[in-house]
Amino acid sequence: MTGVQTCALPIYGTVRGRAGVTTGNFLFYGTGGFAYGKVDLQSNFNALALSTSAQTSSIRSGWVIGAGLEYLMQTNVFLHLGYQYVDLGIAKLISSTTDGFSSAIISQTASAQAAFHVATIGLNWKFAPTASKPWEGGYGGGHIGGAWGRSEEHTSELQSHSFISYAVFCLKK
Repeated sequence: MTGVQTCALPIYGTVRGRAGVTTGNFLFYGTGGFAYGKVDLQSNFNALALSTSAQTSSIRSGWVIGAGLEYLMQTNVFLHLGYQYVDLGIAKLISSTTDGFSSAIISQTASAQAAFHVATIGLNWKFAPTASKPWEGGYGGGHIGGAWGRSEEHTSELQSHSFISYAVFCLKK
């Protein structure tokens, strides 16, 4: 008996607020808010010469929390370093099948915690900066980064059970 489950988060986004404190050229802040993303979950289970498969794809909502720092390099340019933890909840699926001739039935329940970490670095440009209040006003910029989580794919070998149930953490791609 074998089962394979895969989970992916191909897109995500956040809507956040932030609050912080400045000291000299540094801004230290905390951030949090609403998160959303597409969660794809697929699972296959084989047992007793039977096979069942299921997949689901949905836009899920959740929450985000994080922290960061910014360094004022010039009056209108600052360096950004940030971290976020994003949690989109648990995606689940269930499937079962029968052989049609006897009473043999197999079923599976699969779930995945859609949560991951994000680290970013970037440069921002300040619109209409003032030397007396360097952290006030609007800005724009660009950030790059990466995301990581636990176990993108999970394989399970079962000995004498007719169903499978397990959970993995998704990896943001």
